[in-house]
Amino acid sequence: SSVDVGSEEITSTPLKVSHSEVVHKANESVAVVHEKAVQDTYGPIFHLTAAGRFINDPNGPVYHKGQYHMFFQHLPYYLKNEETSPGCAHAVSSDLVHWEHKPIALMPVPGSYDSQGCASGSCVISDEGVPTIVYTSVGPQSQSLAFSTDDMDSWVKYSGNPVIAGSPVIENLEEGFRDPYVWKES
Repeated sequence: SSVDVGSEEITSTPLKVSHSEVVHKANESVAVVHEKAVQDTYGPIFHLTAAGRFINDPNGPVYHKGQYHMFFQHLPYYLKNEETSPGCAHAVSSDLVHWEHKPIALMPVPGSYDSQGCASGSCVISDEGVPTIVYTSVGPQSQSLAFSTDDMDSWVKYSGNPVIAGSPVIENLEEGFRDPYVWKES
């Protein structure tokens, strides 16, 4: 069966910009500093790091088609002069020691439900074999979905996002909710 991943076009004010355009710009920003980051003699040897710049909150680990995938909150821009809303980066490994950086998975889109950030979440593989990220979209906090139909090389945000538009009303629940943890039971 197929999964309808919807349109990736998101209307922003005053321009119309696609998620893929925002991700491309973020990947270009990281590429500028990647070589310097790789040559850092004080960088960790057996630890996942970003391709360049900021890494935070590793999450969403999933094993798929013989590879380990890890997602993490990522700030691909230099904080002084560019945007500071976090996105979701992606790395893959066959041994959990050597990591290859994939293109950034998710970035916030100006004027959208996630304009202030694509924060932590989980990745699961659906019964149909479709990798699915469930993540906290910020602007305000809500929960959203993204899908990959090309073995996790690129991601498309679900056109029905956010799927949970706000914090549930539960006694003694702190304001806001984030970092969805999703799993598939056998």
